[in-house]
Amino acid sequence: MTVANGYQLPDLILFVTSLLETGYNGDLVISLSDIKPETLAYFRYHKDRIILYDIGIRCRRFCQVDLYRDKNGSLLVDPRKKRQVAQLRFEIFWAWTQLYSSTTRVFFYRQSRCVFSSQPF
Repeated sequence: MTVANGYQLPDLILFVTSLLETGYNGDLVISLSDIKPETLAYFRYHKDRIILYDIGIRCRRFCQVDLYRDKNGSLLVDPRKKRQVAQLRFEIFWAWTQLYSSTTRVFFYRQSRCVFSSQPF
């Protein structure tokens, strides 16, 4: 699981490709904001291997994230005080882990020019 907001497509390709080439067969969960068409095309190509979240992070110096939805699926605006991106990242990770079994192994990573040479587990 990674929050990769602000990263360019070549860095994302390196991250994804190197992980998949290790034989990793688990979920690859990535969140981005303001996804560009070429980035979306790349992730659509790998749609059977990647779970992509387009989350709305609104930033200047401090940020808010619209992560939650009501029972009808409508986005709920975060009413809390703005926080630093690092804090939001952990909130996003926590929300994602709620979708998995308590026995699932989860690897959190702040993607930044990462290359895998072997599986993380």
